[in-house]
Amino acid sequence: MHLRPLLHLLEQHAEALVGAWREAVGRSPQTGCLHPAAAGALAQRLGAVYAQLADELGRGADPACAAAWWALGAAQRRAGVPVATLVHALTLARALLVRWVRRNDLVDTVFEADERDEAIGLIDGYFDAALYRAVSGWEEGAAA
Repeated sequence: MHLRPLLHLLEQHAEALVGAWREAVGRSPQTGCLHPAAAGALAQRLGAVYAQLADELGRGADPACAAAWWALGAAQRRAGVPVATLVHALTLARALLVRWVRRNDLVDTVFEADERDEAIGLIDGYFDAALYRAVSGWEEGAAA
């Protein structure tokens, strides 16, 4: 399976992935104080990311993408969400996505395994940048 088809397969399952994230957030004691409005804003952003993952991974350093994560972090602070809760919620999103890639990628060759690992590396890098921007927005959001 090539990288782009894998990402597009994932895009087709965006809604189910967001649903799984919502369930994981609901079960996690670390996200217990994430109230429905704050969870809804995060779910909406994740849904947009998952639905256009191939484009989003390519835009990771894009100023508009960075600004969207910054704004989300600032909004979470205004909503009273602790930064640790925000970090945990985004970490859950990354973990679910990586788990999905590992579970749904049909690896037949070493080449395909390398592509899967490349996809996971891109996802990790994207979420590292998203997490940095969201936490920056959370920290600076009090002044905004």
